[in-house]
Amino acid sequence: MGIMSARPLVIIPARAGSRGIPNKNFRRLPDGSTCVGRAIAIARQLQPAQIIVSTDKAHWRAPEGVIKRLRNATLATDEARMAEVVADVLHAYPGPADQAVVLLQPTVPLRTVAVVRRCLRHVPPCATMSLLPAKYWRAVRVDCWATLPGRRQDSARMGLFTGDAYVFDRRLSCPELCADAWRPVLVPESINLDTTQDWVRVCQALGKPTR
Repeated sequence: MGIMSARPLVIIPARAGSRGIPNKNFRRLPDGSTCVGRAIAIARQLQPAQIIVSTDKAHWRAPEGVIKRLRNATLATDEARMAEVVADVLHAYPGPADQAVVLLQPTVPLRTVAVVRRCLRHVPPCATMSLLPAKYWRAVRVDCWATLPGRRQDSARMGLFTGDAYVFDRRLSCPELCADAWRPVLVPESINLDTTQDWVRVCQALGKPTR
C-alpha cells in the first residue's frame, strides 16, 4: 500500500547552470519540448498534485497551475546538495506529515507517468533503479587494496538509481537521496542527461534529428 495522499507534492529541481550540457533543463529538444516542460507534463498527470519548480532562472515563467520557487544563490551552485533544495521547498510550502513528495529530475526526459505511479504505490522512501548485468555483480571498491569477490552466483544483485522518480513523505526530513534505506522500484535503464552523447541518445529516441 502506497502513500498516495489526496494531493501529492511534486518537486522539479531545474537549475539553469550545467557543465556537461549547457542549459540542459531549458534547452529545446528537437520536438520543441524542454526537459523541465516534460517533467511538468508528467506531474500534471498525477493530478490533483501541487507542482513546484525550484529554479534559479529568474526570467523563466511557470505555466498555469505550477509554482515557481526561486532559489537563492547558495542553492544554485554546483556544490549545492539536492537535499538542501528539497528542504527549501518543503519549508516554504508546508503540508501534512504523510503527504507524498515526488522528486522528478528534469534530466530524465523520457520517463513515463506509469513509472511514477508505480513508485507512489510503494511504501516510502522508494526510488527507481535498473539492474546491472550479472557480470558486474562482483564489482568491488577500488582503494589501496581490493578484495577478490566470491562466485558470481553468490554475489548480490547490483543496481543503479535511474532518477526517474524518488518518492518519500515529509516525515523523512531533509532527504539526502543517498540514504541506505531506499526501496528499489525496478525499471528499465533510463537515459539520464549528463553528457552530449546522452543528449544525442534522447534526440534519437524521440525520432528527431539532433541539434
